[in-house]
Parts: sequence; C-alpha cells; structure tokens
Amino acid sequence: MINYENFEISAVVCSLNAESLIQKCLESLVESNVGEIILVDGNSSDRTVELAKKFTNKIFKDPGKGLAFARNLGIKNATKDLILNFGVDNTIDSKNLFSLKQDFLKNDYCGVASCTKLKITNYLSRSLNEYKKVRFYPGERLVIGTPNIFERSLLLDEPYRDDLTWSDDAELCKRLRIKRNCTFYVSNSYCFEIGQNSWKNITNR
Repeated sequence: MINYENFEISAVVCSLNAESLIQKCLESLVESNVGEIILVDGNSSDRTVELAKKFTNKIFKDPGKGLAFARNLGIKNATKDLILNFGVDNTIDSKNLFSLKQDFLKNDYCGVASCTKLKITNYLSRSLNEYKKVRFYPGERLVIGTPNIFERSLLLDEPYRDDLTWSDDAELCKRLRIKRNCTFYVSNSYCFEIGQNSWKNITNR
C-alpha cells in the first residue's frame, strides 16, 4: 500500500525578469520545506537567475516557447512525487503548504489549488482581497489556477499544451475532466501575492 503522506513536493517556478519578486518567492518555499525547487527562466536580462542561485541549483532555461513549455520542462526535471505549480509572484508559509498538501492527499481530487490574497497596504489591496473572497472561495471547481498541486505522474502523462503560448489551466482541467473524469478543488489554505499593490503593477501583470 502506498503511503501518500511520504510524498514530497517539487515546486516549479517560471520566471522572466523577476528580480524584485524572486527572492521572497523562493525564500518562502525553502522555509516551507518543499522537497526541491525547480526554476525555469525565460532568459531574464536582470538579476533573477543570480538571486535564484542562493536557493536552488536546479535552474533551467526556457527557449522562449511560452509558459506551458516552461512548466512542462520544470515538471520533466522534477524528482518528487507531487508538483506545486507556483507563481514567481507568490509566497507561502509552512502551515498553508501543509494544509494544501493535506487537502490533496486526503481527497479524491486530481488537483488542488490554494486561495490567494494580498498583504493589505492600501485601499487597492484591501479591495482586491474582497474581490478574491467572492471570486475564488474554497470548494469544488471545474477549473483551478495556480498555485496548485498535482501528481507529477499525471502531468507527465497529460502535460500542458506546448502549442499554446500560455499555460492555459482551463484547457488542462477540461482535458482531464473528459479523459479521466477528474475533479478539482480550491483549498482553505492560502498564499500571498506580491507585486500587486499598485495599479501600475496590476496593469503590467
């Protein structure tokens, strides 16, 4: 009998010119005790890769084929049982990562996503958090976005479509529902989004 509790997590992070975000992102993953960190960088022209080397030596280059290709590259080079698809603009603590993993392991879902929120610094961040509460609340879903956990074996069998120029979580979830009768869930756990405390940052995103 498989002891799923012993399954470890590979966090796959895709980056491009994210020097203002990368340190907080990867630091939170290290402090949360993920099994390994995989960074796939799209040839950043800033200090993203230099800063990332403090946290991981598993850094791969995306030749510019898009986020779907980058995620597949990271998943292919991961070695742990579970994949945490994690945004470079996300941070998470050990308590919430444990809760996210438990929601995945204790239920019959193909994928489980975390809620996200912003640290309140101004009226904009407070308003966005209220929007997220209404739009992205816990429960079963037809589609989940990142951060999320899937089994690595599933994502190797059913990778993100490389012919798309974005990761397209909706396409993946639809395909898994049709081919494997998959269901998905948004957890009570949460992570923080960073770099979204101004209209300029949100517009750039």
